[in-house]
Amino acid sequence: MTYGFWVKQLQQQQQQQQQQQQQQQQQQQQQQQGLMLMLMRGLMSLLLQQQQQLQQQQQQQGLMLMLMMGLMSVLEIG
Repeated sequence: MTYGFWVKQLQQQQQQQQQQQQQQQQQQQQQQQGLMLMLMRGLMSLLLQQQQQLQQQQQQQGLMLMLMMGLMSVLEIG
């Protein structure tokens, strides 16, 4: 076993460790991106639900107004 052999072994180990670290970092980034996507989807669906609820409320208010107007006109005629 020569000195050069050991140096080569060490260099190979270091390269392998660096590759593993890079792979781990990439995996973590992908996981974070996945989580962000899920969060964004959740937020979007919540916002859509709120919008739908608001639209329903507005429709109900419009109907109430129409009913009130109808009642008023009926009462005036009566």
